[in-house]
Amino acid sequence: MVLGWIGAVLDRYAVRLARLGAVLALYSVRLARLGVVLDRFSVRIDRLWVVLDRYAVQIDRLWMVLDRYSVRLDRFWACFFLKGKIFGVAEN
Repeated sequence: MVLGWIGAVLDRYAVRLARLGAVLALYSVRLARLGVVLDRFSVRIDRLWVVLDRYAVQIDRLWMVLDRYSVRLDRFWACFFLKGKIFGVAEN
């Protein structure tokens, strides 16, 4: 009688453990799918960073060109005002 009762309790726990195993298997599949999705997004984010790095390099080059021309423009205006003051054209 005691052995029958112990067998019944063990059977209940075996059923519960089987259900828990099924639930855990389901969640492991879902987590695997989520991992695949996250990997795809990480690849897309990496591609986005590559594109943004390219644009950053192009923007840096543009700033270098603009700095060069601003120096030249500053020199031009300095020469223009200097000549104007020398020749009396721009008297302020």
